[in-house]
Amino acid sequence: MDTETWVIVAAAGVLTVVGTLAWWRFADQWADEDKKRFRKRGEGGGGEVRVVKKDGE
Repeated sequence: MDTETWVIVAAAGVLTVVGTLAWWRFADQWADEDKKRFRKRGEGGGGEVRVVKKDGE
């Protein structure tokens, strides 16, 4: 392959990685509020349990 082909392939790879990372980061903001399929981190669903203690208890 010549140099131009390598540049195009590299640019496509970089754009794919950047696009994927952006999707993972911002997908919950892009989803419609009414039809939201994504759950923000920390809103349950992963089996996590959080205990919040008030002052004085």
